[in-house]
Amino acid sequence: MDVPEVVAAFTIKDDVNERKGYVDPQPVVAPTIQRLKDAFVKMRTDAIQQISGYFDTIVKNGTGVDVYTNKAAINILSEEDKNDLASIEQHINSLQEQQLIDYISQYLSKESVDEYKKYISNTDVKGAIARAVFEVTRPDYRKAGIKIGKIIRDNVINILLDNYNDLVPIEFIPGQWQEFINSVENVKKLIKWGGYTVLDTMQPIYTIDRGGNKISSEADIIIVNEQGDVKVIDVTYGYASVQQRLSRPRTERVTLEQIYKNEDDILKNTEDILTSIGGVNLKGSYVYCFVYDDENDLFYEDTFIALHEPKLSEEDVQNNVQRAKTIIDSLN
Repeated sequence: MDVPEVVAAFTIKDDVNERKGYVDPQPVVAPTIQRLKDAFVKMRTDAIQQISGYFDTIVKNGTGVDVYTNKAAINILSEEDKNDLASIEQHINSLQEQQLIDYISQYLSKESVDEYKKYISNTDVKGAIARAVFEVTRPDYRKAGIKIGKIIRDNVINILLDNYNDLVPIEFIPGQWQEFINSVENVKKLIKWGGYTVLDTMQPIYTIDRGGNKISSEADIIIVNEQGDVKVIDVTYGYASVQQRLSRPRTERVTLEQIYKNEDDILKNTEDILTSIGGVNLKGSYVYCFVYDDENDLFYEDTFIALHEPKLSEEDVQNNVQRAKTIIDSLN
């Protein structure tokens, strides 16, 4: 049985999830899943952790490295961010080798610099260096958001995997911490009720697309069932309002609707890569949103939105999009 295609903020009652006759899913043994697991092991082995990150996965080959880039992540940057990145790229391309090493040593760890030095003559690696520097020199509010997002993502994963001892309470939501845990546990029940288990988390993935481009992504949570069906969950974090915090006009704030549009691109990229590397039977993707509303001092409104639902008519797709927009509007 598939996980219900939920397009709503939701609450799942115990009597629904603990219905008579429910049995925990057995270990997954489908051949497609084994192929995917084998591919994941190789990808983790070949990727150079010290110089791989959100925008790029640097992969060892026989003579050097290949750079696989998360173009979907770059495409959703703001115009301001894109201009900043372009300036860094231009500056890096103007530097001689030792100047470049001295420059990146100001921003990146010694381990990262030592790895980059091995491949610094590679044009693609220079692009990856620019994106690595861009990531650590972004405005403080953006870096804070990235840090908070990582804490939230790690906590979600640990709850789904029953690793409660590894949870890191989020300081600015006293009184709402248990609500956060309850919300994630509802998702865990939904996954189990559908006969799915967590196959892997925070998995770097990459492939060469049909156009010959080396593309990458990172799958937050991959769930599978014993028939070999695969679904992807992406955990994201944003502000319902950043007007007071950033002193920006209300029209520039990051909203759930923007998160929804951005996640659609990110997850489609992830789906394409998973299908390419494993020949998987991909059944859909979900975005799990957490939001901080600083105007109302509320940590989150959570939504669990099915972005891609196979085998639906165009009318069904449009209906789901409209339902999602209605929910997003109600949360803003």
